[in-house]
Amino acid sequence: MARERDDPIVAEVRAAREEYAASLNQDISAMFQDLRRLEKASRRAYRHYIEPLNQFACHLAVSVEPMAASIRRMGEQTTRIGEQLEKWLDAMDPQLNGLGVWIQTTEDLSKTGWLPYHSAPFHYVSECGSDLNLLDSKFSEYYRMNWLRIRDDMKARISTYSIDYEARETFCEALIAHEHACYRCVPRVLFPEIERLFGLGGLHEGKLFESLGGIDLKAVSSQTPYAMIIFHTLIEHTYEKVRRPDRVSQDLIPNRHAAVHGIVPYNTAKVSMNMLILADHVFQILSNRKG
Repeated sequence: MARERDDPIVAEVRAAREEYAASLNQDISAMFQDLRRLEKASRRAYRHYIEPLNQFACHLAVSVEPMAASIRRMGEQTTRIGEQLEKWLDAMDPQLNGLGVWIQTTEDLSKTGWLPYHSAPFHYVSECGSDLNLLDSKFSEYYRMNWLRIRDDMKARISTYSIDYEARETFCEALIAHEHACYRCVPRVLFPEIERLFGLGGLHEGKLFESLGGIDLKAVSSQTPYAMIIFHTLIEHTYEKVRRPDRVSQDLIPNRHAAVHGIVPYNTAKVSMNMLILADHVFQILSNRKG
C-alpha cells in the first residue's frame, strides 16, 4: 500500500477524482448524472465524426473502383506486351547472335590491320582465336594465293558502280601495279582519283564531311555491311592530316596525306591490298550520291 501511495500516477488520478467529487459536493447521485451526460456527449461527438468518415470511405471506394479497373487492365496489357516482346526477342535471337558474332569478327580482324571485304576468309578469325599473328599470316596467304580470282572479282564489281570510265581505268591500272608488286604506286594513283570523284581538289577532313553529306547512307548500308567501318576509317584515319609521321609510319591502312606527300612509303603488299579494298568501298559509296 505504501508503494501505491508513493506512485505519482496513482496520486495524480486520486487527486483528479477528489477534485471532481468536490466540484459536485461529494454528491454521488450528481456524479452519476454528470457521468451519464458526459457519456451522451461523447457518443454524439463520435457520431459527428464517424458518420462523415464512413460516407467519405464509401465515396472513395466508388471513385477508386474505376481507377482500380483501369490499373488492372493496364497491367493485363503490359503483361501481353511483355509476352509478345519475349516472343519477338526469341525469334530475333539468332539474328542478334549473328550480329554480335559479326561485330566481334570485324573487331578482331581490325586488330591485324586488315580492312573487311566481302570475299575475305572471315572463318579464319574464329579458327585462329586470339593468335593475331596467325590470323594476319593466313589473310596475307589468302590474298596472295587467290589474287587472280580477287582481281577479276574487283574488276567485275567496279564495272557495276555509277562512276565514270576514267575512274574504272585508273582502278584497273592500280590492280596491275599491285599484281607486279609496285605497291607504292597503288595509294598514290588511287587517292587523287578518289578526290576527283568527290569533286573536290585537295580533299581533306573538313571537305570530306561536306562531301559525305550527299551520300545515300541507307542505300550504301543495304549494299555493304562494312559501310560504317569504311566511313570511320575515312574520317578518323585516311583523311586525317599527319602532324607526326611516327604515328602513321606503322599503319597498314594508307593515310592520304602521308602517301601523296611521300611521308610514308607504303611499300608492302598488305598496305597495297588495303588500299584496293578501301578504293572499292569508296567507289561503291560514291555511286550512291543523291541527285
